[in-house]
Amino acid sequence: NVDFFTKKWTIVSQSSNNNFLSTNYVLWRNDEYKKYIIAFPGTRDKIVEIFGEIFLIGLVGYNDEEDEIKVPSYFKDAAFDLKDLVFSNKNLNDINEHPGYQFIAVGHSLGGAVATIILYEGVSKGYIDPNKNEPVLITFGQPRTGNEEFVIDFNKKIKNIFRVVRDGDLVVDLPPQTLIGNKYCHLGGLILVNKDANSMISCPKEIGEDYPDKECQKSFSIDLKYH
Repeated sequence: NVDFFTKKWTIVSQSSNNNFLSTNYVLWRNDEYKKYIIAFPGTRDKIVEIFGEIFLIGLVGYNDEEDEIKVPSYFKDAAFDLKDLVFSNKNLNDINEHPGYQFIAVGHSLGGAVATIILYEGVSKGYIDPNKNEPVLITFGQPRTGNEEFVIDFNKKIKNIFRVVRDGDLVVDLPPQTLIGNKYCHLGGLILVNKDANSMISCPKEIGEDYPDKECQKSFSIDLKYH
């Protein structure tokens, strides 16, 4: 047990992946709050992350090559490296023994993309009940994680999305909306934090990035300090 937000959170499971291009996770449970939190960190090296996002990824079918729902292969590989651990019999038994506990997925940067795909996988496969578990996605500095078909289906399955973006963050502009014939799309739920990180605005929850409110338009910067 660890003290976390002054309450007792039990570590249900965690990974320790030494793959330089991969990520890890920790799954916590709180019996007072009746919640699970699964958290995914970003990559260990932002230069490697950006290189991978720009040059190594392409959109691939989520279930098979012909699937119209597509995600970047780089992110899919990172998430699928973990999915058997996240949805192991041990973890699923724990979730089944605590029906009605809310399931919250959190991630930063690449970890935000992995959290998105893992949560989508859990709901799609029936491991996480969208009614009983009320899944929530919270990401910080998340790159674009799928095509429009993926985003539409994700929003049908998971209603509670909080995509936190700091103004000027370069990584959230990756991959470009159109790259080598691939079209990438952001989830809804944008929460835009200003560059000084002392104020924020909650923006409309439609998918994409064509927000009618000018205050929701993120400025461009190549300074990684905003990530």
